[in-house]
This record gives sequence, C-alpha cells and structure tokens, in this order.
Amino acid sequence: MILRSLFLSLCLTGIAAASGFSEQAGARAEQARIADPELAEWVSSVAPTRNRAGQYYFPGRTLVQEHAQALLMERLLSKQDDTEVRVALAYALDSSVLIPWSRVSEEEDPRVRAAMIHLSKESTQPGAAELLASATTDPAPGVRAEALRISGYVQRAPQLDRALLRALKDSEPQARALAARSLGWLQVQTAFDAIRPLLADENPEVRDRALQALADINESRTRGLDELLVLQEDSHRPLARRAQRLLK
Repeated sequence: MILRSLFLSLCLTGIAAASGFSEQAGARAEQARIADPELAEWVSSVAPTRNRAGQYYFPGRTLVQEHAQALLMERLLSKQDDTEVRVALAYALDSSVLIPWSRVSEEEDPRVRAAMIHLSKESTQPGAAELLASATTDPAPGVRAEALRISGYVQRAPQLDRALLRALKDSEPQARALAARSLGWLQVQTAFDAIRPLLADENPEVRDRALQALADINESRTRGLDELLVLQEDSHRPLARRAQRLLK
C-alpha cells in the first residue's frame, strides 16, 4: 500500500511538472507574439524542407532568435504537426531550454522523444544529466540508444554514471555498445570491471566498443588483459586490429 501510494505520488508530481513546463512555454510564446506578431505568424505557418537524405529540417537564421525559439517550442508542444515535422521542430530548438523528462515521456512516438532529448547534448544545465539518465529507461530501444549516445558529450553526474552502468546489461546490442562508448569517453574509472565482460559479448560491435572504452579509461591496464589474445583473432576485423595494436 505504501509503495502504491509512493508510485501514485511520483506520477502526480511528474504530471504537475509537465503541465507547469507547458504553461511556462505558452507564456514565453505569448510574450513573443506580442513583441513580434509578424514573426509569430511566420513561425506558425513555416514549412520545413528536405535535405539530401530526405529528412525534414527548418533552415534559416531567423529561427535562432529568442522569440522564434519560444514560438517553435510552443508549436512543437501543441502536437498539431505530423511526426516528421515535429521531429524537425525539436531539432530546430537550441539548448537554452531543456524539455523535462516528465513532458518528453508523454509523447507517444519514440522518434519525437528521441528528438526532444537532443537538447541536452549542448546544454550546460545540471538537468541535462538527469534528463538523459531518465531517458535511458525508455521502453523504445531507439530512445535509449540516443540517450546513451548523447551521454558521452555532457558533464558527468552520479545519476548518469549509474544509468550508463545499468545500460551495459541492456537487452539491445546498440544500447550496450553506446553505454560502453560513453563511459569510455567520460573516463569513468569505476566502470572498467563492469565493461570488461562485454569483451565476450555475442555482438561484435559491442565487443569493439567495449575494448575502445577500456583503452580510453585505462590503456595500460587494458594492454595486460588476457582477452586480447582471443580478440586479436576475432572475426570482426576492426576489433581484431585494435586488439593487435594494444598487444604491441
């Protein structure tokens, strides 16, 4: 009964936080409309273009203005556009305002959730690590993988370190590989022993990322691993060459 009450309390807290963020975003957009009606009208109707890869994006320097950013955020949160356009809207935002996980998790389409968390990559806000740590628990493999990839670019935080360590046991190979990569990039010394078992992972990309990560964390210790003798003969040639270089 106590756990159920706690769970309900956390859910209600998340809903309140998401609602509060949406209200703040709406207030910022309203200020932008008052300050620049023409810009507001343009942002509400501007359509994205396709790049060479066929993906939508919003070009132009106008969108980097503070008022334009507020209007873009409101348009994204309103859910009035198709998924591809909403993904482009998310990528058109800068990192000045992070969308909290309580709001991101409300999105049904994982492509939108993955696009929303990209804001943390360039952010210096303390909440970036917390956002990414939460995103590593997303039910969609693509969202987890994106969170784990971006984690290597942000400032270290205890909750993010713990999330990356948990992700080394993720059911998806891509998630395990990216968790190892980010731990290596962040040079989390305590992760060495947790990453080492991945040298025997069934997926070659995971094995390769694990060896890279170990070398990033402690190259001299990695050079002394017995596993290198096996990995130098690995069928995944990039991994075999990496092991051979470390053995020299």
